[in-house]
Amino acid sequence: MRTPSVTVIIPALNGEQTLGPCLRAVLEQRYGGRIETVVINDGSTDATSSLAKSFPGVVVLDQQNRGRSAARNRGAAESSGEIIAFTDADCLPRKEWVEKLVARLLMLEKGGIVGGAMVLPKNANLWQRIDHQAWAHSTGPEAPAGPSLLASTANMCMFRNVFKEAGGFDERFSGSEDSDLALRVHRAGHRNYFEPAAVVEHHHPRTTFRAFFRQRYNYGKWTIQTVLRHRPLTPYSWMFPNNRALLALFWPGYALLATGFTVLRAWRSDVSVLWLSPLHLMGRLVEYLGTVAGCAEYQRKFAGNGRAQ
Repeated sequence: MRTPSVTVIIPALNGEQTLGPCLRAVLEQRYGGRIETVVINDGSTDATSSLAKSFPGVVVLDQQNRGRSAARNRGAAESSGEIIAFTDADCLPRKEWVEKLVARLLMLEKGGIVGGAMVLPKNANLWQRIDHQAWAHSTGPEAPAGPSLLASTANMCMFRNVFKEAGGFDERFSGSEDSDLALRVHRAGHRNYFEPAAVVEHHHPRTTFRAFFRQRYNYGKWTIQTVLRHRPLTPYSWMFPNNRALLALFWPGYALLATGFTVLRAWRSDVSVLWLSPLHLMGRLVEYLGTVAGCAEYQRKFAGNGRAQ
């Protein structure tokens, strides 16, 4: 069977500290087909563009800052691989990353998006570990393979024709654009899947108290917009009503439930989640405050034409 060609798309904004190792990891992939690597420099003010151009064979597209969704859409439009894989400039894909993603995608009937697992670097600090613990039960390499509604642009792939049919990333989203795309692909009748053998090491920048809580606030703001756009979305719709007063009322209860869920799912593999649970609760409280702000932002961005079909 012919091995399909793959385009790896990497958006980058001021990514000179991490982009080099990321590109080396992509260029060292063990894959029998052609891999095209495309970096979209999204208005960086550092040496991101010149660094990317120093790697032979890497296609570099420079643009003014338009956001991650627009950068990925441009990368898809100006590339040619039959399969599009996405990762980020602060990620280190393992050598078999492309191979594992593509192998799973080719197995699926009506394949949609295949997402992979994420791990932390060995030198991850406290705030990176807390952030990772909240999602490791569903995105770590120990999580079970199987059907999944969502995927992350740090680690996913899909057929180019499916990406085009779905309309690409909605550039109105400043976050959770990957969840929005995955839900549109799912509703179009395609099958999304989680493949834990496709692993990237994520060197994310949430390394301080301030960065961690700012990101949690943004998570909440972005999540509510995705949920509202795709209503009804079981089981999330009842948790995220399209009403700021109700969101504020539900806020403490949701934070407690989400924290309890994180602890129950994670403590057997990482017992530190037990004594870190107060910080998880604080993060969830901040996250749900973000949903209140996100509800108002949704009305401004999507009112009248935001509902997914």
